[in-house]
Amino acid sequence: MKNLLFSLFLTFISINTYSQNSGKITLKGVFWDDSTGIDLKTIVFCKENEKTLKVIESGKDEKLNFELPSTASELVFNSKNFKEVKMPINVIGSIESNFEAAFGITTLGKFGHFTSDSFLYLNIPDFYIQGLKVELFWISDSQKRFMTDLTVLLKNSKFSTVGFPISNIDKEILIQFRTQEGETKFERKFTIKKGINFIDLNSKESELTNQNNIAIPIKMSAKEFGICQLFFDQSSYDLRQLNKQVLDSLAVYLIENPNSKIMIKGFTDGIGDKKMNVALAEYRTKIVANYLFQKKIDENRVKLSWDGEKEVHKDSLEHYRKVSVQVY
Repeated sequence: MKNLLFSLFLTFISINTYSQNSGKITLKGVFWDDSTGIDLKTIVFCKENEKTLKVIESGKDEKLNFELPSTASELVFNSKNFKEVKMPINVIGSIESNFEAAFGITTLGKFGHFTSDSFLYLNIPDFYIQGLKVELFWISDSQKRFMTDLTVLLKNSKFSTVGFPISNIDKEILIQFRTQEGETKFERKFTIKKGINFIDLNSKESELTNQNNIAIPIKMSAKEFGICQLFFDQSSYDLRQLNKQVLDSLAVYLIENPNSKIMIKGFTDGIGDKKMNVALAEYRTKIVANYLFQKKIDENRVKLSWDGEKEVHKDSLEHYRKVSVQVY
């Protein structure tokens, strides 16, 4: 599969260590081949000072599920026949509550279907309630410049940890929780580094500060998403968790850019009855579309297409078990 993180190659992840007595960071995901979308068999090592220790090896389904060692300075993901990829990790402040972060890294060193090579995971504050507006800003010349509205991403979330791609590297970032009336309930500043970033908004570093600067909107480009490839298991139209993460971020983008539209097209691998394949491609396409409709994306902004009759080489079957989503 693809989208959101590791190969039968070596991936190094630099980490700021966190306290032995703090909360735990649990990583669940895969490393996959960017050219085929296939999950790869992976061995994960952790580097502590000059020592390299094995952490976990992926199972038969190639999935990884492990706790980030608290003393690790690097993680090494080893996958046969793929060159090493280095992915820095930045643990910002202390981790006092548990993280459960879904991930998917490609052989190109990207985060899943995103073009970005950096990702931010947030642990939502315990006080968070539905109805608060949650926005990210970056600080420039003592002014807040609008980045993105996370309200949609957090709405209906069943998890305390949320993640999304980010491109404002080495800049001061402000996250702000406000009521519909504009009253600031909580905010925190931090700096994002290249790679994977973890921030626990329940930690002691998260304190309410005064920030009265005016936000200056910044227009985003559809190039941030390009063409997303959402891969599926054989004969299945169930959305993988990482596919949902991509669609959550896409929904945020579409809401912030009301003139943007998308084309959703479903494919199958060409094995078996052609009519069944067409039906499967249609189901996959509509499952993706319905997920976005539930995020309040207008149906008039979404075009649908499917093709279940492609004749493909048997070595690239997994590459066609997908739905492509293009922003235009």
